[in-house]
Amino acid sequence: MLEYFASKQDLLDLKVELEDKMTKHRDEILTVLDQQTAILRRMDDERVFTFAHIQKLEKRLEEDEADIRTIKMRLAIV
Repeated sequence: MLEYFASKQDLLDLKVELEDKMTKHRDEILTVLDQQTAILRRMDDERVFTFAHIQKLEKRLEEDEADIRTIKMRLAIV
């Protein structure tokens, strides 16, 4: 490998440079992954909220339908 470099120091310099670049890219990747994780958590929270809201609406709809059936029976409406 040393045959491609002028000296061993050139090889060591290249190693240090590559390590720095890899560290920088690793940090960038971790930052993006953290951002994506935050987005996914918010989406999951929104999904849970939406599901609970839909359940509440369905319960209210069932109660309203029961009230309508009761009113129809009292008014003798088919």
